[in-house]
Amino acid sequence: MRSILVLLTVTFVFAGTTSVVRAQPQVILQPVSSTGPYTIAGQEISLPDGGVEVTFEVLFAGWGHVAGTQLRTAYAGIDPAGYLGANADPPWTGIDLTPKGYAPPDPTGGTRAGGFFQTTTVCATSNRDCSPGQPACAGGEGACVPNPRFFLSCCNPTTLADTSTLAYRLGAESTMPGAGADDPGAPSLGYAGTLIVQVPANARATYSIGFDADPAKTFVRDQADFPIENLSTVGAVIHIVTGRCCFSLSPGEFGCEHLTEPSCNQLPRTGPFLPGLTCWDCGCAECHINSNCMDYICRGGPNSGQSSCYDCSPGICVPNLCISGICNPTDCCDLLLLYDPTQYCCDPTVGPNGGLTALSDGNQCTDDICDAGTGTVTHPQRTGQPCDDGRLCSINDTCDAANQCSGTDIITVPCTTDADCGVFECNVALQRCRCVVRQPYDFFKNRYVYFTPGTGAQPAEFRVVRRAPSPPGHLGWVSAPNANSISRIVPNRITRVWTESIVYVGDCEVMPEASYEFWMSTDGGQTSTLVRVAGTARRPTPKFWGDTVGNFDGLYWSGPNGVVNTNDFVAALKRFQSVPAAPHLTTVDVQAVSSTDPCLNEVVNIADVFLLLKAFQGDPYPFTTDPATCPPCP
Repeated sequence: MRSILVLLTVTFVFAGTTSVVRAQPQVILQPVSSTGPYTIAGQEISLPDGGVEVTFEVLFAGWGHVAGTQLRTAYAGIDPAGYLGANADPPWTGIDLTPKGYAPPDPTGGTRAGGFFQTTTVCATSNRDCSPGQPACAGGEGACVPNPRFFLSCCNPTTLADTSTLAYRLGAESTMPGAGADDPGAPSLGYAGTLIVQVPANARATYSIGFDADPAKTFVRDQADFPIENLSTVGAVIHIVTGRCCFSLSPGEFGCEHLTEPSCNQLPRTGPFLPGLTCWDCGCAECHINSNCMDYICRGGPNSGQSSCYDCSPGICVPNLCISGICNPTDCCDLLLLYDPTQYCCDPTVGPNGGLTALSDGNQCTDDICDAGTGTVTHPQRTGQPCDDGRLCSINDTCDAANQCSGTDIITVPCTTDADCGVFECNVALQRCRCVVRQPYDFFKNRYVYFTPGTGAQPAEFRVVRRAPSPPGHLGWVSAPNANSISRIVPNRITRVWTESIVYVGDCEVMPEASYEFWMSTDGGQTSTLVRVAGTARRPTPKFWGDTVGNFDGLYWSGPNGVVNTNDFVAALKRFQSVPAAPHLTTVDVQAVSSTDPCLNEVVNIADVFLLLKAFQGDPYPFTTDPATCPPCP
């Protein structure tokens, strides 16, 4: 059933741009301009040569993907590794990019001398920058007003543009408690600052510049100072053309990647390739058009990587009756298939009227191969290849010699971690996989938070600090995880090697509408590093609590969506019933051990379902909100 075309002698060429899709909060590095010639496609700016300055803007977007969320605080740090020629493609060791005017250490931090600044105010009429340090607005330019593009222009922000190290960092925080900026919504973006990068004259490579993933340096927080989770970063690319073979950049440049190369004689090199109009194979010593139509390879569009070229002499452009084509100005053929190659194979001596054979035999354990030279279809076996036997709780489905698909029952598979079970969970106690789909963990929960230790073989301890609501302060240390990868908050330090990929922390002190800091120490607490700021589910509208999940797509549950509806207690019921695609225990476990014991029981039973039903009916949060009243939990 899997379709393969042996010889498809057609070339399609497409040129396009990329776009940023915003389904979650993002910080974006967007190229804006250069002091020399340039083209911009999405996040990539292409230059014909070095010796120029390139301007980028740092933008924030998408923080309102959960209804009612405002942005109060946002910071972004640049990862300086992207400036280094050693990390470029191809490696251009010793030829590094530099932020404009950078001279380490920069004691002034935040000045324009560092090529990193924020335009927080503009002249109302001329729109000229009148930020601190810039000339005041003159007659006719209007008053100096907050820059409407600045993402916190609403909220009297405190700003930062730190250029004291090469790992530049900027951001802003509202000084108005409980107030933040509304998400402007796509396609609008919230301006946060400007970065100017100097490109050396002898640079000939592709440099990728991104953001520092450290959550203490790049993060967003809402109007209540809770972290807005799932922040993604979108970096930018500076591409200085190298003379390699590629799409032509204009009708007069036949495949050589250089905006100013008149002789088109660069030797061939491997990608990347700029979008353009024509594609010629640079497999010979010179890159040039050949009127006899030498072989070439498409490097874009649906036929990328396939050889296809026809001499546009009269009568030769159309190779067979399954294809239509005309000669174009570049001395080759614009070709068009007269049939759907995903459904049929075409006999080139007959054409689509009478020469089509169905491609698929309806069996996923055979390949469907079309020989475009003869129009014949064959179905060789796929014995030993992956397939889908249609059962949810099977693994390693493969095709057998009889062209049948079968898999292994998941409950018979031994395991020590979830990684041994594909998309399913591992029952660590029994060392057997179980028929429960491993659900996403990276969203807010009501009674649990999580962190990823990432310490390798080095012993470490993790301290938990409650950030909000009041009273903030130290809660304790993370205990060793149990068989469910769940830890408690304990009064004494626990130093160990953390081999777990993810650790859930659930305890009396963990409650909805709160945020927590995890601090790691590897030297007994002499120094600590903030590794994560984790939040629990926000208060839904108009209920008090109980928002556990969003929607179910047939296999996975999404995170809380800001409302409490039947999905929230039905999800707990599915877990209680041990349905294979039930949400993770930590998503719907909300019930304490008893009315006198506020510790979580780490079991999803009918009490959790009933409690979430009560939340759906509007009952207030039933547990303590004061960590001082929490007993030590086992």
